[in-house]
Amino acid sequence: MIHGVGFETPTQALVFVTAAGAGTRLAGLLVLACFLAGLLAANTVVAIASTFGLTGASSRARLYTAVSLVAAAASLALGLLYVFGKGDVMPG
Repeated sequence: MIHGVGFETPTQALVFVTAAGAGTRLAGLLVLACFLAGLLAANTVVAIASTFGLTGASSRARLYTAVSLVAAAASLALGLLYVFGKGDVMPG
């Protein structure tokens, strides 16, 4: 949450407003409002899904551990691809 709101969100908002070609202040504010509404909705859904997923995790500890390890390995692999300039092998 701190990473997303602290750095990524203002940068993305600027890119969206610029990409939308917002010629007026009103159009820029409308694009920004839509982006913020989507961000709030997405964060809410992720928080709810995480809450319900974690409450049931104790009964399925092995499954939870396995899924976490797969997600961590995939994240590490993708990060390494981009760090070493091989991100073009990923689908667009």
